[in-house]
Amino acid sequence: MTHKKVTKCFMDQNDDEEVILVVRRSFIIELGWIIATVALLIFFVNFKELFFLVYKVRYDYPLITFLQFAFSLFIITFMLNKFFNWFYTVNIITNQRIVDIDFNQLGSRSLVEAQVKNIQSLTVKNTGFTSFLFGLSTLQILTAGDNPNIEFDNISDANKIYDLISDLTRENEKGSNK
Repeated sequence: MTHKKVTKCFMDQNDDEEVILVVRRSFIIELGWIIATVALLIFFVNFKELFFLVYKVRYDYPLITFLQFAFSLFIITFMLNKFFNWFYTVNIITNQRIVDIDFNQLGSRSLVEAQVKNIQSLTVKNTGFTSFLFGLSTLQILTAGDNPNIEFDNISDANKIYDLISDLTRENEKGSNK
């Protein structure tokens, strides 16, 4: 008897659990903070000149150096927080369950999971201008009983993921009926 070696892809993964798909918010949604960061960087680069023009002080004024340092810390913190929020907020589809990991801010995350056998219905919602323009959707997974519902927000290919989860629930029902 041969056993398939399963590598662990996330912290709470079971030994016999296989990751099928990892889904993340579309990068298009993140363009707002990326553009804001670029604008802040452009402002930061020209900060000394702008301060000099407005207040007519020397370039080596200590307050300007302090403000540049504080502003650079703000930009770095803002950028890293937004990036980590996007990068570590994932939805994982395995052969046994659906896992929703939300990274809210530095040091704060929430994990919601639903067993495939508890999935009752799936809904794909296309609302808003970005949904129409970029083909982004929200996939809602409704579960039985006290289990929390899961949403995959602003994802592309929601219909393919819908089909994948539907197939998993059908396979699970067939396996439990045997």
